[in-house]
Amino acid sequence: GQTPTNWKEYSLPETTPQEHPWNEQERQRGFALSLDKIIAPGKSWQGLAALENKSTQPKVMFFNTGAQLQSVWLNGERIYQHTQWRGWHAGRERIAATLKPGLNAVFIETGAQFFLSVTDDNQW
Repeated sequence: GQTPTNWKEYSLPETTPQEHPWNEQERQRGFALSLDKIIAPGKSWQGLAALENKSTQPKVMFFNTGAQLQSVWLNGERIYQHTQWRGWHAGRERIAATLKPGLNAVFIETGAQFFLSVTDDNQW
């Protein structure tokens, strides 16, 4: 298939400091706060990233959600779907999922602000 031409590279933490102290704290912790300003105006966004498992064996990892994250897919399988508001905080849900050896594709759907970390233990 063709690669969409309107995808943009985006890295966390965002580099522009936030005016409000609480937002600045969340920016420093790795929350995405400005997709509507940095990427483009809208109501929802999609993102794609690669995670590498350098082991030759599958490895269980924890996907930790927060803010307006709506869904997470790992290698084409949905591992998280937002069903009800449970708060903003990092690690609101912790989903155990297995990374295959080598590269793993992570796809997300989100609102303008989200948190997602991947850890090897049950801590965000």
